[in-house]
Amino acid sequence: MSHASLSGPQGYNPYDLLRVYTYYRTLLGGLLLLMFQMKFAPQVLGNDNPAVFFYGSLAYTAINFMTLVMMRQAKYAPSQVTLFGSLLIDVVAISLLMHASGGAVSNLGYLLLIAIAAGGIMLRERYSLFLAAIASLIVLGEGAYRFVILTQDNKLVFTSGMLGALAFLTALLFHHLTKKIRTSYA
Repeated sequence: MSHASLSGPQGYNPYDLLRVYTYYRTLLGGLLLLMFQMKFAPQVLGNDNPAVFFYGSLAYTAINFMTLVMMRQAKYAPSQVTLFGSLLIDVVAISLLMHASGGAVSNLGYLLLIAIAAGGIMLRERYSLFLAAIASLIVLGEGAYRFVILTQDNKLVFTSGMLGALAFLTALLFHHLTKKIRTSYA
């Protein structure tokens, strides 16, 4: 897919947003890794499983750095499937870090909303809603695991449910706003 074919109406170019988002991903992974190593917030970051948090944030940072390097070398816009795969990596990695930090109550899950918002902007509606559905299922599954298997407080289920609902709301809202922006540039 060419750079021009992703841009849509003249003046609107989601490829530029993708570049900014890739820098954000790399910075986020590095910052989480650095904060964990410096024990900046030990009661939040990786408090349930420090090894999973460390290796998860290390892998997330490495993947994002490699993506950034590849994106700088390749001068073409990725396909919808490639964008979806990239955002799916974000959802899985952030969910893993959230799980290692105590679940949805650690508030790391709200970082998922940024990935879903980016999906609402860069992806077609079906893909963005599918991404929100995957994120919701992961978050709800993690909350149910903590409630049923680990017999933790039921507020985890409520927090997970609210985060799942926010994921869908974010996908719909950002897709709608992007559609409005595209029509205003036309």
